[in-house]
Amino acid sequence: MKRIALVVMLAVAASLGLKAQSEVNSFSLKPMVGVSSTEFYGEDASGTKLRWGFAAGVELEYQVSNKFSVSAIPMYGMGGAKIDGIDATWKNDKIMIPVLANYYIIRGMKISLGVQPGFVVKSSLSAKVNGMAVDVKAGDYTRSFDFSIPLGLSYEWENGLSLGLLWHLGVTKVMDKPLVVEGIDMGKGIFRNTGGVLMLGYKFEL
Repeated sequence: MKRIALVVMLAVAASLGLKAQSEVNSFSLKPMVGVSSTEFYGEDASGTKLRWGFAAGVELEYQVSNKFSVSAIPMYGMGGAKIDGIDATWKNDKIMIPVLANYYIIRGMKISLGVQPGFVVKSSLSAKVNGMAVDVKAGDYTRSFDFSIPLGLSYEWENGLSLGLLWHLGVTKVMDKPLVVEGIDMGKGIFRNTGGVLMLGYKFEL
């Protein structure tokens, strides 16, 4: 009986070891979809509030060890902000590529920190001034490149399903030059992007 128990214990230990080993030095792919929530912050950002939108992307992750991994998440996210007073929406949609270093606090849960270059694909300002609709090609005033610092927290279940929050703080200014709409000075453009995306994903081992 003792020999049988020993054999069973060794078999279990070996299988756990193989499973742990298989998780190291491996790649995974995780399509994700969710919602974005962004706004502006800085000297000229008073009077702005959150703009909600859509986000989607895919995470490519390389598992260095049981505790550490690196990943990149090319994603599309609706950004910008709502502006009070003139009933305006500033759309600043981007392709973002967060590059992250990840640390697993416990099995399935990781915190992430990295860098995030972004490329503006749509920038427009829709407002109502004196009861009239005004559309401005904000792309003539805004930067096409954006750089942010992302911070994330996510949890992954055994079946591969995951839920994660990735928040970013913009480093570069949104605007290249001051913007004036129908005689209204929108400020010197000393403000930056901030916000986050809440993403639901499913992991595929490669």
